[in-house]
Amino acid sequence: MQDADDPKPERTDWPEFKARRRAERAARRGRAEMDFPDARVLAFENGLTLAKIAEGHYQLRPQGAKGFIINLHPGSGRIRSDANRRGPYLDLKGRPWILPDVVLAAVAAIAKGT
Repeated sequence: MQDADDPKPERTDWPEFKARRRAERAARRGRAEMDFPDARVLAFENGLTLAKIAEGHYQLRPQGAKGFIINLHPGSGRIRSDANRRGPYLDLKGRPWILPDVVLAAVAAIAKGT
């Protein structure tokens, strides 16, 4: 039995939550798949390379010489800088992101020098 003050869902809600979460992740991966060509061109125009590493995994890095690596996982919404090749801080204002948002945030961060 769940208390009125307890924010945790009951265990019976778990399958519904899991199905909803899986659908949300699939939708974000699908959106990334559609946005990838435009985001890739946008990145190239701004001196960056956006590459698709695997299904649901993208990398953003500067063109040419060694530099930072930012790993993007649209399904889970994670953005991680490589431990040995840290990237700039991407200010995405705490909202759900899409690939063009990340490219524009990287361009802005590079311009600011962060």
